Amino acid sequence: MTKRSPFFFLHIPKTAGTSFRLGLEQYYGKQKIVYDYGDKSHETHPSLRGVADHAARIKLLDQTLSNASADVIAGHVPWCHYQDLFSQQQVVVFLREPVQRVLSEYNHYVKHLNYEKGIVSFYRSRSFRNKQHYYTRGLNLEKVKFLGITEYYDESIRLFNDLMEADIPLLRVNTGNEGTRNDYPVSQELAEDIRRYNELDVAIYHAAISQFCSGHDVPKPDTVDISNIAITERGKESGGLFVGRVNDLDRNGEFFGWVLDQTSDEPLWIDIYINEIKVDTIQTGNYRGDLVKAGISKTGKAGFAYRLENLSEGDAISVRVSGTTFELNNSPLVVKDC
Repeated sequence: MTKRSPFFFLHIPKTAGTSFRLGLEQYYGKQKIVYDYGDKSHETHPSLRGVADHAARIKLLDQTLSNASADVIAGHVPWCHYQDLFSQQQVVVFLREPVQRVLSEYNHYVKHLNYEKGIVSFYRSRSFRNKQHYYTRGLNLEKVKFLGITEYYDESIRLFNDLMEADIPLLRVNTGNEGTRNDYPVSQELAEDIRRYNELDVAIYHAAISQFCSGHDVPKPDTVDISNIAITERGKESGGLFVGRVNDLDRNGEFFGWVLDQTSDEPLWIDIYINEIKVDTIQTGNYRGDLVKAGISKTGKAGFAYRLENLSEGDAISVRVSGTTFELNNSPLVVKDC
């Protein structure tokens, strides 16, 4: 199938995408934009509604784009669903600091979709984790047509207009800044826990904001907000920026995981603790193809595996990067039954 010439606006929820979408409408005209926001959205093009089969949907989309002479296709659609129609160089996407994106989406669900559970239940649910990774998986951000950052929205619009020789207006709609039914303080502990459950988004965002700032000669923020204070402080301890996870302990006392320094792909030394007493230090280096596929590691050599014996119920097993206080996501592991 021939790659289409219009650009694909990959609209990740709660990344200022609605403001950008409406700006596109004002400039290009709504008739020149084909939307795909799912069967329940009135914005979705009529030709795509009710078509569940992926191959049939792609064929219909191809025909619709041709008939409409469209300049833009936009929607809440993962990149991998459209990769047969569009090259990576045709993708426009905005990314947002993960904690702020999660909180904004929670506000939306409470106010507009009658979500009744609390914030913790929301961000710990699998369906709400790592949304930015879900939408961009398989996409090389260094190859996209345009990468915008929500925290730099004004600058992003200016840069997009310069690139496209366009005049997209600077709009701000659907910002979701109002208070929710149950307002809550965004404490460091809450922000850190959200990050733990969105580790893939954290890795993608830090890579994206570095690319954005360096590629456009935009200064990085002088101050660090509460949503990423933990990773920044830990990174300063050794000059690194760490992200990683340890999987649950099995009945044989075995566990495995991964950790890497986002400023380097070199193996790391990690410390194993039982009840806050260090029992061993090991080095990472096991190959993890899933990290390469996700774009988190170039080499994938960030994994590790370990086995402990003579554990007792209630023992807490912690895994930390040596010489730092950085503790892997899902650590400590607590022995529940031996």
